Amino acid sequence: MPELILNESSYQTRVDAPKDGTLRRIGSSVLKGRWGITWPILIAFAALLAPVTLNAFWIHEILLICIYSLIVSGLVLSFGYAGELQFGQIAMFALGAYLSGILAVHGYNDVLLLCVIAGGAASLLGLVLAAIAFRLGGWALGMSSFFLVLLIPDVVTLLSSWTGGYDGLSGIPSPKLFGILLSVNEFYLFAVVVLIAWITFNRNVVLSRYGGVFRIVREGSILAGTLGISSRRVKIVAYALGAFPAGVAGALYAFTFQYVSASTFTLEASIAILAAAILGGSQSLYGAVVGAALLQLGPFGLNGFGQYAGLIYGFFLLVVAIALRSGLSGIGKSVCRKVATWIQQEPTKSPLGQGSTLDVGTTFGQATMVGTLGDEPTGAVLTITHEDSNGDRNLIVTGISKDFGGVRALDQVDLSAARGEITALVGPNGSGKTTLLNIISGVIVPDEGSVILGDVTLPLGSPHRIARHGVVRTFQTPSIPTDMTTWQVAASGRLGTAHVGLLSSGLRLPSARRAHVEDLERSREALAFVGLSDVADEQAASLPLGSRRLLEVARAICSGASLLLLDEPASGLAPQELSRLADVLRSLRNRGMIVLIVEHNFRFLTDVAQSMYVLHLGAVLAIGNPHDIAENDAVVESYLGHGR
Repeated sequence: MPELILNESSYQTRVDAPKDGTLRRIGSSVLKGRWGITWPILIAFAALLAPVTLNAFWIHEILLICIYSLIVSGLVLSFGYAGELQFGQIAMFALGAYLSGILAVHGYNDVLLLCVIAGGAASLLGLVLAAIAFRLGGWALGMSSFFLVLLIPDVVTLLSSWTGGYDGLSGIPSPKLFGILLSVNEFYLFAVVVLIAWITFNRNVVLSRYGGVFRIVREGSILAGTLGISSRRVKIVAYALGAFPAGVAGALYAFTFQYVSASTFTLEASIAILAAAILGGSQSLYGAVVGAALLQLGPFGLNGFGQYAGLIYGFFLLVVAIALRSGLSGIGKSVCRKVATWIQQEPTKSPLGQGSTLDVGTTFGQATMVGTLGDEPTGAVLTITHEDSNGDRNLIVTGISKDFGGVRALDQVDLSAARGEITALVGPNGSGKTTLLNIISGVIVPDEGSVILGDVTLPLGSPHRIARHGVVRTFQTPSIPTDMTTWQVAASGRLGTAHVGLLSSGLRLPSARRAHVEDLERSREALAFVGLSDVADEQAASLPLGSRRLLEVARAICSGASLLLLDEPASGLAPQELSRLADVLRSLRNRGMIVLIVEHNFRFLTDVAQSMYVLHLGAVLAIGNPHDIAENDAVVESYLGHGR
């Protein structure tokens, strides 16, 4: 097992390089974002100097940029990271502004307290809205949030005794902080600090396990469920968390203008926020600041823009979506990486191999893996950690039937797979093999039948609950999220079972640090186990098909599950990769895992499987070891063919 060296007192990672290249390495690390606190410090330094170097006009403009950055960053979280399109940020913004304004008018004008109250109220509204919308599924949240924005003028009119109706809410006093009245410059500094604190907290969240969870959910609910993640719950959390900064922005807005009117919170403003998020980069928190700056200094600053806002924003969104898919932040990252490589003039990472040191790109602490990982599975230390409820944890499938319309895909299928064995499931296309795997993993609900693992009857139809009982699977087409490195994808196998709190992640508490180190160590072991150590820091989605298939196996290994379901894992693998996969499966079998594999490569199955089930037209045609199955006349006639 490789040695893991930890230094909890440092937030940056390192790349081993000659000592005389220190300055080049520092410049490269800053540009590549390895020093996670660099950019927030630069933003803070520039913003906090504004009262000294800028006039009142620009201080006011930057203050508004801070406010809009908070709104856009919340949308980046729910849309860019969790993948749920919604228009409700303006509604949360309005709630925060009116609630803070009303309380301030009645004598409660402590800005810090009102920011907390406004953010909490916005999160609560987002939580309720999302909980209702996600029960309906589909575009329910997008449509619900859309109509919520349209209802703002009606709600304001209905509560005119509090909100001032069409005339707006006026007379909002200047803000105080701990009983001290703030000047314009002091209030500006407070807003800058709030923005930096939120971006730092949010950045910690998206670079923690929660960031991995958000990306997995964005990839698809099926993948999330099979990893033990409840997509609905995650999206509700993401939307409620994203609503918080919009509420805070509302409180700051109310004190900035000391007047709140419903005319500010329009559908056009909601679309503008979406446009700013896409332009800045829907998956970049710093891009939110860029988008908000362009929003404030561009269209929002032009007189007469509102008359053509809908047309201009529609055209703008279309152009940006096609030409700048990753936004300006994506272009900036690409440029920074190229410049960093040029500055450093040497490789930025060394592959994990014989006698090498690997920069692991950790977020919470310095972690460098030193040593040599063996080329064979026996060279890596691996432990199956799922706790069995008894010593004989076998898989028992009984009487499974499933109809799709008038077609019977499965007909009273019985199957058993023993611990410490590899069981193969074969048959012609359309025989129901993948359907059976989908039922066992909870993706499909059967019409009848049951699945028992050990002494637990699995809750069929609930993939995230089944995954938490120690069931994990791969897919015919590898399901690999974008914007994740190879080691992060492997570590995502732990996301549904190893819980870390949201607050702990955002504040980088010791529990989050420990969890990150554990994820890192387990993922590196799993990658060494399947032979992918040399691409640990590469973008996983860009790997060849064979490597992505092996990566899915590594992800399954990381989960510590006791039952591994493989759906055509040998498809597309080169002979060397097939041999590697066979070694991996044998090692997992020897460690007591149950392996159920669907595969068309009969020669491969003959090498690795101890028992085999043959399905034909949804029913079990034959059971036996691979050599006996190969001589079964019925199997030869229906599946293998006489020319095998």
